[in-house]
Amino acid sequence: MLRFVWKFKFPLAGDIVAAGTTIGDVQQQIVQRIEQYIPEPVITVQVLKTDGHTIYVLGKVNRPGAYVMSRPLDVMQALALAGGLAVFAVEDKISILRGGSAGQTALAFDYEQVQYGQQLGQNVRLQPGDVVVVP
Repeated sequence: MLRFVWKFKFPLAGDIVAAGTTIGDVQQQIVQRIEQYIPEPVITVQVLKTDGHTIYVLGKVNRPGAYVMSRPLDVMQALALAGGLAVFAVEDKISILRGGSAGQTALAFDYEQVQYGQQLGQNVRLQPGDVVVVP
């Protein structure tokens, strides 16, 4: 579920605080505030851009870069978004760098094992800000 982190002004409704709410909550706030002026208003709320859910895939992949997660992704899916491993990638030395309150950690990932259905626990769900490094 996507959550807003800001506020905005809307005609007839005034200030709308979107922090900590869902799209449906924002829509309902606007409807409640303007229905005294417009009977049975139809309001559509849409997210145009999300920047906070970005992961990075770097190193020997075909399309390295930053990728916005519009849905949960695991490591294999992120590598697929990056065009797969490049020719000289070291499949058994891939790392996922993850920052946290206790500092940064590195999770090991062996592409070949996961590809053949082994050690699937390595194929973790990525979190915003994670960096997948393919040497």
